[in-house]
Amino acid sequence: MSTSVVTIPLDMTMADIAQFLIDNHISGVPVVAPDGRFVGIVSQGDLLQLAGLRGEMQRSWWLRLMSSLEQNVKDLVK
Repeated sequence: MSTSVVTIPLDMTMADIAQFLIDNHISGVPVVAPDGRFVGIVSQGDLLQLAGLRGEMQRSWWLRLMSSLEQNVKDLVK
């Protein structure tokens, strides 16, 4: 268990959150507003749910190419 707490800003993208979780070897992170106020938590489960929902949507090939969220989620699951 760590004594230092990491947080993410409210405006962070889901792809960046997935990478943040991977980089920090954590499964969830508190979200804070610009004034430092706690506003919620994002977990790997939230990202997995988002990836499932995104899989149902048809996106153009160039959006799939540019998006790394799915790969980040797969790396997170590993």
